[in-house]
Amino acid sequence: MNVGDGQRKPDCTRQVITPDTQTSIIEEGTLFLKPSIILGFNPRNDRNPLWGIRYESNGNLRDIPTNIFKSCFYINDINATAKVTYHVSDVTKFQAYLPANESLILQLDVNITNGERQQVYTYNVFRYISNPNEIWERQELETPSGVYCLNRTSEKPVPINIPDRIISNSESSLPTLNNSIFSSHNYFDNEYQFSRFDVWFPDPEGESDWFHGTEMHDFAVGLSYRFNHANRQCTVRDIGGDTFDAVPVNGNPNLFQMSSSQHLFLMDDITYQYTGEKPCRDRVWCNVWIGENYYRNHTVDHREWYWATRINNIEISPWIPIKLIGKRYVSGVLNYTFETSKENQFIK
Repeated sequence: MNVGDGQRKPDCTRQVITPDTQTSIIEEGTLFLKPSIILGFNPRNDRNPLWGIRYESNGNLRDIPTNIFKSCFYINDINATAKVTYHVSDVTKFQAYLPANESLILQLDVNITNGERQQVYTYNVFRYISNPNEIWERQELETPSGVYCLNRTSEKPVPINIPDRIISNSESSLPTLNNSIFSSHNYFDNEYQFSRFDVWFPDPEGESDWFHGTEMHDFAVGLSYRFNHANRQCTVRDIGGDTFDAVPVNGNPNLFQMSSSQHLFLMDDITYQYTGEKPCRDRVWCNVWIGENYYRNHTVDHREWYWATRINNIEISPWIPIKLIGKRYVSGVLNYTFETSKENQFIK
C-alpha cells in the first residue's frame, strides 16, 4: 500500500561524549549556543565560574517593561567569546504567570566570535518555566515522541503481566487510508483456547455505510468461523497462519496453536525501548515503549506502545495499555501508518 504522505523517518544518532566533544553548541560546525550556555552553565552543564552579568538599562519589549543586562564570557570547547544581551521582565512593573518577584526571560541577543568567524542571532522566548517540577524536568531529559534510538539502554522492561483472558474495545485510525476508522470488540481466552473479534469499518462494496463482521477461532478443534452480518453467511475453515492469534507449533509451518496474550498485543516479536513518561490523553500520562523491526528492501516497521500510569496525577496499578501506533517506512519514506486506542478489561 504505497499511500504514504512522504514523511521521512526521524533519525537518532548515538555518540559517546569525549573530552574533545563540543557540547556547548546545538549542532557541530556552527556557533549556535545551547541556551544553557547563555544562562550561565559550562559545556558539561556545571555552573560556569567565568559567566556573569551586569545591569545596563531599562527597556520595553512586546509592551512588557524590562530590565536589560549584558554579559561577556569565554567558551573553552569551541574557543569562542560570547557577548549576550538579556531582556527580562521588570518584576516591579509587570507580574507574569510566574510566582511573585520572579522575572520572565523574553529575549537573548547573542554575538559570538571564534577567530575570524562571527555569528549574530537572537533567541525569542515565548514560554518560560522557572524551576520546573519533576515531571517537566523528566520530560526535557527524554527523547522526543516517536524517535527510536538504536542500541539505546532501556531503563524499564516492557510489561509482561498481561492476563490470559482479555476483553478489549479498540478503535483504529488509518490516516493513509482516507482516515478510515475501524472499530472492534475483542475477546481472548487462552484458558479455553477461544477468541472472538467483532469489527466495524466502512463498507468496501458500498452496499451499506458500515460493514460488520465476526470471526471466532476455536483452537480446541482447530477451526475458525467468519460471519458476515449483512448477508448472514458463515464461512468455516481451518485455522491458519494468517490469523494474528495463531503461532506455529515447534516451528512447524503447517501446525498452529493459540498464541500468548503477549503475542496478541504485539509485545514479543520486537525489541522495545523505554522512552519515558509522556502525556497520552487528556489528564492521562503513559509510560511509552518504542520498537523497530528491519526487513529486506529497506523496510522498517515502527511501533509505539502507551501504557497509562497516572490519571489526574493519581498513580494507577497495574498499568493499562491504551494506545498503539504503528508505522511502516520504505527507503526512509512513510508508507503506512495506523493508531489504535484501546479500552481494556483484563480478566484473570
